[in-house]
Amino acid sequence: MDNHVYAILGGDKRQGCLASLLAAEGNTVFAAGFDKMPQIAAGAVHANALTAAAMADVVILPVMPTSDGAVLSAEFSTEAIPLDEQLCKSLRHAKVFTGFAERITGISRRYSELNVGDYSRREEFLIKNAQITAEAALMLAVEHMPGALYESRCLITGYGRIGKALAPLLRATGASVAVAARKPEDFARIAAAGLRGVEYSRLTAEAHLCDLVVNTADALVLGEAFIRNMNPDAVIIDLASRPGGTDFEAAKSCGITALHALGLPGKYAPRTAARIIMDTVTEMMEEEHS
Repeated sequence: MDNHVYAILGGDKRQGCLASLLAAEGNTVFAAGFDKMPQIAAGAVHANALTAAAMADVVILPVMPTSDGAVLSAEFSTEAIPLDEQLCKSLRHAKVFTGFAERITGISRRYSELNVGDYSRREEFLIKNAQITAEAALMLAVEHMPGALYESRCLITGYGRIGKALAPLLRATGASVAVAARKPEDFARIAAAGLRGVEYSRLTAEAHLCDLVVNTADALVLGEAFIRNMNPDAVIIDLASRPGGTDFEAAKSCGITALHALGLPGKYAPRTAARIIMDTVTEMMEEEHS
């Protein structure tokens, strides 16, 4: 990623690590939104968002750039970074890389006209990110389960990238692993992997058998009936985007530990997550210039 000036705007620890990785490779890097903890973006020139964007020809925004379309996600910023027309003007000359690009391009007509690339849609990013998400989920399970994963009974709801990454990790601990899915081809893959497939219509009947349930489905699949049938010592880890796939109110009323574990790569493996973003953006830039 040579011969460019980068701006890293907002985000969590992985964006700070991204700024440090780029700077360590000899690039000029401006970072904005890290004044609470500037050391996580060591090597970067710290500035406000408008200055950083204006100085750079490549701007990298967070995986989840905004939750409300009004301000940039910036966990370590003491002040809100508004996604206003002033910032948009500073971004016009740059190539902007972001996750969930529609959250940026949908802000206004002017934002829709920016030169935006979405690294979160790239398959190489999704597969690698799923792997470290699965590893972090395993860490959470060890931390919160009252017993060992060894010989425990685990259920994964959903067999997308994260489900596929998580199942072998759980099996490697000696756990028994079942996977809930909908598509016939997924059931075939589940069986080929030596796992037990479960239809969603059978979930409630399975609930009392589970010591750990990990949801990866973007739908309410762990409803009140399922939760009321669970072992009280069981743990739910929900990895789906808000609002998740768990009835958290039902879990609370039943005394079930239910964690809505969002942004795990940025929390548990920020440097690796940053490297994945950097490698993906590098590939995108090389493709544009080939």
